[in-house]
Amino acid sequence: MKFSIAKEVFEHFPELSIGLIIAEGIDNTGKSKELDELISEIVELVRTSYNPTEFANDQLISPWKSAYFDYEEKPHSTHSSVERLMIDVVESGDIERKNKLKDLCNFMCLKHTVPVECFDSEKINAELILKRAKGNEFFYDAEQKKKINPEKGEFIYADKVNVLARKLDYSDSDKALTSNKTKKAVILIEGLKPLTKAKVEKIADETAELIEGFCKGKTRVFMLDKENSSIEF
Repeated sequence: MKFSIAKEVFEHFPELSIGLIIAEGIDNTGKSKELDELISEIVELVRTSYNPTEFANDQLISPWKSAYFDYEEKPHSTHSSVERLMIDVVESGDIERKNKLKDLCNFMCLKHTVPVECFDSEKINAELILKRAKGNEFFYDAEQKKKINPEKGEFIYADKVNVLARKLDYSDSDKALTSNKTKKAVILIEGLKPLTKAKVEKIADETAELIEGFCKGKTRVFMLDKENSSIEF
C-alpha cells in the first residue's frame, strides 16, 4: 500500500506535516476501563477549560480555520475534526465511545489539540492519497445514505475507488472506518504551524505506544512533509 500527499496540497499548505502510523496485528475488541478513564479525564479538562466561542482563536485550531477560509465558500460552518470533537465535549459533556483504536485517537486529539484520523487499512483500495478533488469522485455520505460528489478543489483523502474523508477530515465516509474487527490500521496526525514537524512526530510516537499498550500488535511511525511526500508500506 502507498500513502502520498499530492503536490497541490503543499501549494496551499507548504508547512504541512503528517505523522503516519501503521498498526498491524492489533486486537480492537472489547473495552478498556483504563482508556475510558483517560478519556473521561481529558473530556472533563476540555469541558471546564474551553468555551466554544474561543475555539476559533486557539493557537492550534486557528490555523485550520484559516485554511478553510482560504478555499471554503462557508468556512464558518466547517470545522476540523479536533474543533468538532471539542464542540461535542463542551455541548454534551462527553464523547461517544466507538472502539478502542478510535477512542484512543479521540483521546490524543483532545489531549494535544491536533487532528487524528484512523482508517481500517484492509478496507482501503490499493492506496491512500491526500489531494484536491476533481469533483467527479464518489463519497458515501453516511447521514444521507447515498453517494455524492465532493466539491471541486476541496481537499480529500481518497483511495482508488472512494473518497474516505472530505475537506481534510471534516467529514468521514464509513467505507474505511475502524471497528472491533479491525486488525490493521492507518493513523494520520496532521500538523500545521505553530505545531512543528518534531512535535507531530512526538505525538505520533506517543500514539503508537498507546496503540501497542491498549490494542497490542506492532506499529511503525513515518513522517511526511513537502520534502518527503510519499511512502510505501
